[in-house]
Amino acid sequence: MRPLTKGPCPQVLATNAAAWTEEVLNALAAGMKPTNAQKARYNHIQIKTAIKTETSDKCAYCESKVTHVDHGDIGSGPQRGG
Repeated sequence: MRPLTKGPCPQVLATNAAAWTEEVLNALAAGMKPTNAQKARYNHIQIKTAIKTETSDKCAYCESKVTHVDHGDIGSGPQRGG
C-alpha cells in the first residue's frame, strides 16, 4: 500500500460536498438509490486530478498505473466534468 500525502481539497468538492451528501442521504432515506449523475459527481476533473496527484497516478493498493488497467473513473458511469 502506498503512503499518501493529502493535498488541498479541490474547490468543486469544498463548494459542493455538503449539498451532494445531503441530496444522496435524502434519496437513501426515501428508499431510492442515488442516480448515476449523483454518483458521477466525484468523477469531476478537479477531484480526479487531485487524487491522481496524491497517488502519483497509481492505485493506492497495488501500485499499478491506474490508467493502464482502467479509465480511472470515480463513481459510476463515464461522465466527465460537472
